[in-house]
Amino acid sequence: MPVHEDAADRSGRLDVSRLDLVVAVAAVLVVLTSFLPWFRSIWAVGSGAAVTEASATLSAWGSSTWWSVAVVTMILATVVWFAIRYASPLAQALRWVPAVAAAAALAVTVWQWLSIPTLEEALAAGGAGWGSAADDAGMGAVRDNLVTVNVEGLFHGPAWGLYAGLAAMTVLTLTLVAGAILLRQRHPQQAEIGP
Repeated sequence: MPVHEDAADRSGRLDVSRLDLVVAVAAVLVVLTSFLPWFRSIWAVGSGAAVTEASATLSAWGSSTWWSVAVVTMILATVVWFAIRYASPLAQALRWVPAVAAAAALAVTVWQWLSIPTLEEALAAGGAGWGSAADDAGMGAVRDNLVTVNVEGLFHGPAWGLYAGLAAMTVLTLTLVAGAILLRQRHPQQAEIGP
């Protein structure tokens, strides 16, 4: 069975060009997951025996400016990766820029997620980040001022899309780090030109 020369270099290491596909797929997954529900609210509607539940969700774009900035940073890191990959060998000295940018975006996303206060914490700090039932299509969540609540008849908190987004961001970040390492191994003399 013939082996393509671009599949692996002479030392048996995987060629960086194979990594390009993983970077592209991971970037698409980051974009797609940013439109999934990252924050959700479930509340009781009605009274007596006629109580039902209503719910609403917000994507990364509707939940947090920081989460939106992180997604855009991931997209830009991917664009820079491909620009570096297909530019002159001197540009490959900047191979760590996309990896560092993606790691920063992932860190900001996790920081924002972990810093969402509980209702008690928000009230102790001087106010809660939610409005009337008429705000935000009945959800009551306020962009950039999210609060987690879990009381009878009301739940505000992270939704499954946040975890899917974090997984996609992690894959993209690790792939860009692996790419930077592989570029160094492939072109050590060129990588020493830059910082």
